Amino acid sequence: MYKKREDGPGCVSEEQKIEKNKFILCREKVRSILEKKEKLDDITVKGFKHLMDGEITRSKDCFEALDEKERDKDFMFYGKGLINLLSGDIQEAVLFFERSLSQNPDLSEAWYDKGVALYELDRSKEALECWRRAREVG
Repeated sequence: MYKKREDGPGCVSEEQKIEKNKFILCREKVRSILEKKEKLDDITVKGFKHLMDGEITRSKDCFEALDEKERDKDFMFYGKGLINLLSGDIQEAVLFFERSLSQNPDLSEAWYDKGVALYELDRSKEALECWRRAREVG
């Protein structure tokens, strides 16, 4: 019987699989936001499109260029939360998702991703509450 090789070229770690799945899920959510929101400012759209393409640094530059006086603050904060979540700064991601939700408590994507971040922080009870809320408003 052959034993599956666990290292070397072509082998993907469990951590890499998780990161890839997070990115795929992020792409789908961003696509959904761009489809359902009729009019976002150009910089926000650019930031989300860079996220969809996996260009986190370029996306971050776009969202950093936005002023907090922008009309789509909920999406600006949500985008910053996604960037932090994908970059591994989970605590900061939670804070941005909370800021997004303070602007728009019906943004189901922010509730869902706040739950993901809380789950990664081993705060599963709070994560479940966020996911329940995402389902209610979504």
